[in-house]
Amino acid sequence: MSALDRPLLASGRASSFPAIAIAVLLFAAALFVWPRSLAHFVSLQWHIGSVQGAASRLSRLLALCGAVCLLMRRRITVGLRRAFQTPRHLLVSLGLAAGACALALCAVELIFWKLNFPFAGDWVAAETPLARFDPEAGWSYIPNQSVVGQFGAEHRTVPMFFDAIGARVGTPEAKHDPLAPTIVFLGCSLTMGHGLPWEETFVGRLEARPDFPFQVVNLGVQAYGTDQSFVLLRRHMRDFNTKVVVYTFMDDHVARNTNDDRRLFYPQGKFVGTKPLFRLAPDGSLALQKAPHRYEDVWQSRIWSALRLAWTEWGPIPDGAVTRALVRDMRRFVEANGAKFVMVRWPESRFPFHAPGLNEIDLGPMVPPAWKEWMIPEDGHPDARADAFVANVLAERLKALGGVNAAAVASDRRVPSR
Repeated sequence: MSALDRPLLASGRASSFPAIAIAVLLFAAALFVWPRSLAHFVSLQWHIGSVQGAASRLSRLLALCGAVCLLMRRRITVGLRRAFQTPRHLLVSLGLAAGACALALCAVELIFWKLNFPFAGDWVAAETPLARFDPEAGWSYIPNQSVVGQFGAEHRTVPMFFDAIGARVGTPEAKHDPLAPTIVFLGCSLTMGHGLPWEETFVGRLEARPDFPFQVVNLGVQAYGTDQSFVLLRRHMRDFNTKVVVYTFMDDHVARNTNDDRRLFYPQGKFVGTKPLFRLAPDGSLALQKAPHRYEDVWQSRIWSALRLAWTEWGPIPDGAVTRALVRDMRRFVEANGAKFVMVRWPESRFPFHAPGLNEIDLGPMVPPAWKEWMIPEDGHPDARADAFVANVLAERLKALGGVNAAAVASDRRVPSR
């Protein structure tokens, strides 16, 4: 008789081992999902609410099941002996179960592909026609292009121009002087001026002010997170005589910084590619976890995508540790290159940074009661009135922070370092 055909479980004390092993696994799972233990691995504050109570109940249920396994170990042994009389029976049963699961997963995967689920790609995001794939930042604006877009319920036509580095400028002929004292603006669509002509954006308004002594470089890109802004800053800051860097922050950046695929927020959207994803190393430093890629270059399971989508929509709320580290490193990089770093907190942003000495301009307490009405109809982005308000606040607050000194700026035309 071969080893595969011998009885799987012998009688006696050793026969209780399988039930004891199952009980140990259940106790280990109970310990893992206990809220105090689970909180070390994942936040218990989810989009659907706090899961602390559910985790506590699940932990107790698992522990109870483990205790039942210990109490009924003899019966479990008898049941296993009847179900799997020999190792061959066990292997065949496991093989059949694995095969059935594999076939079921393949069938579901095929159905999802046929239904184009969960990512349809039938809505073109505003930045997609303007951008190209960027292997470091995910996407960036196509250099030296001039386009006309339509925005809002009124389908307002807005001309947009981009220079040789993909920065938005006021005219097709506009060029930046690498020697001129420069203020660099970073951020997402709020900084880029989504839906507004250049002269109505807060960056364009600052540039047009006669008392504003800086050359402006707008590196804002629609849908960017803090991580992508930092990538562009490192790439272009030394191209100019940069004296001030202004990063516009909104709470949405926290979520963007914790995922690499914008489709997880907009499953119907069509985008250029994924974005970089950073993680915190054990020593607190930032490390690149995932590099950007084009969607067509990497196959991804539709089942796995659906699970990621559900996790993003219902799962843990990002704790923001990566965002704090990104702002910390951005500030260090700017100051190490002899410039001043300023963070503008957009109204309704509540995320705490806990960063002593951070030059922060919080627009929230300053906005007038009508602020929520200053939006592009059916678009959700700020309109010309909102950007005019922001420009005026920034002009005054930058002076108060010492970031604008007309006399000193006018005489400083240093060659930018690389």
